[in-house]
Amino acid sequence: MAFNALGMHRSDVLVTGRILLPGEQPDELLDRIVDTFFAPEVQFGTQSAVVHRLKADFRDLIMSGACIPGTPGMTNAGRQLPLSSCAVAPTLDLTQDGSLDIVRAYYQKNMGLGFNLSGYDDPVGHLLALNKFCDKETQTGQYQRYIGNMAMLSCFHPHVLRFIRAKKEHPEITYFNLSVDVTEAFMEAALSGTDITLSDGTLVNASDILDEIATSAWETGDPGIVFLDRMNRDNPVSHLPYTSVPTCCETGMVPGETNQLGYINVAHFLTGSTYNYGGLTSAVKLMTRALDNAVQASLNHFPHAESRDVAQSKRRLGIGICGLSDLLILMGLNYDSDESRSVARDILSAINFGSKEASFELASSRGSCGAMEGHNAYTDGRYLEDKFGLHPTAVISADDWTLLAESIRQRRQLRNILTTTLPPTGRSSLLLGVSPSLEPALKTAHEVPSRGHLLMMRDLVGTDTGVFDESASKTVNMPRAATVSDVREVFVDSYKLGLKNICVYRKTN
Repeated sequence: MAFNALGMHRSDVLVTGRILLPGEQPDELLDRIVDTFFAPEVQFGTQSAVVHRLKADFRDLIMSGACIPGTPGMTNAGRQLPLSSCAVAPTLDLTQDGSLDIVRAYYQKNMGLGFNLSGYDDPVGHLLALNKFCDKETQTGQYQRYIGNMAMLSCFHPHVLRFIRAKKEHPEITYFNLSVDVTEAFMEAALSGTDITLSDGTLVNASDILDEIATSAWETGDPGIVFLDRMNRDNPVSHLPYTSVPTCCETGMVPGETNQLGYINVAHFLTGSTYNYGGLTSAVKLMTRALDNAVQASLNHFPHAESRDVAQSKRRLGIGICGLSDLLILMGLNYDSDESRSVARDILSAINFGSKEASFELASSRGSCGAMEGHNAYTDGRYLEDKFGLHPTAVISADDWTLLAESIRQRRQLRNILTTTLPPTGRSSLLLGVSPSLEPALKTAHEVPSRGHLLMMRDLVGTDTGVFDESASKTVNMPRAATVSDVREVFVDSYKLGLKNICVYRKTN
């Protein structure tokens, strides 16, 4: 569904999501989005005629249904607010007065937060206090968006079992997703049934902890698991390690880090039996430019200096996708098939490569991000060659990655330290009338075997096979008849397949 039909067909999403300003029409919203996303071009000395063309092209892409910014970016456009879609809480101490004022400031900017509670003696107590705070804030009616958060806890924390059971014992926790940060060493111990040593010296059987995770996920859908060690292994700025994940768990982040999200509708570029990779690449490059502009437009509007400084240094972007399931249906392919996974890999590799090319080109005129000046995996090693060149696709070859990597290395030139990830797309895909992210169509989600979900994720974002920078927000939907053992098997398989995170939802009614 094209954006120019939204006023007639999807006004419910625009209104209930508070994306529209009071009295605003969809065409006026589109003008507000385009004007805001390309206002920073003036700072970079772009000629007015070029800016006019860029704005017209971006507007056409959105109207045709080819791409769309994340809904926080659309909601916040023109409102003197950051255009970021997600964030991790900045460095703060929840035991200190004033910490909730900082948290509130992010919520007031329409940004959910990720919290790592591993540093606290009573993580569940802080979780309950934060959830109560979110409920109190929601009752004020001042927010355009639902307050969504992620709470994460290390598997080695002394209170990890209390945290795992938190939603069973406290069903009022509705403003948080929960994830346990597990390590590869933990999973090996769980598989062998051996003990691990918690941070207070207590010995606990790792398999028992994994059983508790599976049981709680079977009952409540939480917690999921996160492999922060695997995320950090792919972190190109390793001296700034990831400490947490945002609300939907698709990427690791440092304290205060944010992301600017935009989505490519991959189904849009199929005409008959021909896939238009040229059109796809053009859309990706313009989206890369628009999101880099979004970083620039946000710098003076972040609620905390740590977010501004990290954004200035890394200029992280999150180009994701929507419409994958629709594309596969149009091509007559079963979601859970080698051919479908191959098609998806081809397209996502083209998106990733095109965004890196665009970032390299932008750095020629705008300068590289600050993180490129110090130690980083692009200039100090063979980051792109090892991460992507070792498993090329039919569309992007190993030589393609090598040539681009050599250019980046020689010139120390890259505008954005990371460019691609797979968030859930939420209202953005609803506005385009297409399937969300990499998920199968809702009516068939439960029909796809659990392993089919995991194999798609492995081939797109796995540690040894992925074609995107980051991970994916991914839920394995399971039927009501699924057992706790079935859920446990999903977690074990996700580890064995090299995934960085996963959550499970069993249909309960």
